[in-house]
Amino acid sequence: MVEDFVSANKIFIIGYSFNDLHINAALRRAMKKGVAKIVVVDKCSLEDFSLKYSKVASRNSDYCMLELIEAPNTYRMTTNAPLANAYLKGLENFILEYK
Repeated sequence: MVEDFVSANKIFIIGYSFNDLHINAALRRAMKKGVAKIVVVDKCSLEDFSLKYSKVASRNSDYCMLELIEAPNTYRMTTNAPLANAYLKGLENFILEYK
């Protein structure tokens, strides 16, 4: 799994609590490499998401999602973090709206 994360060019994380140490370690390694674009899909408040994501939050500014902004129909990263974004309105809406 670690090799898959590190070699991926896009990682979709759907409904994950960020409570598994092994998966979190693999995500951190992928972020350290700095190639994969990460899209987190969840149905939660911005505050809950911040608590979850802080478990893997990268010091790499390309993945830092600590300063999310609200955009129409979604929460997205500021342009300061081009390799990560979060969609917090659930999987069904994500499938309908993702481009």
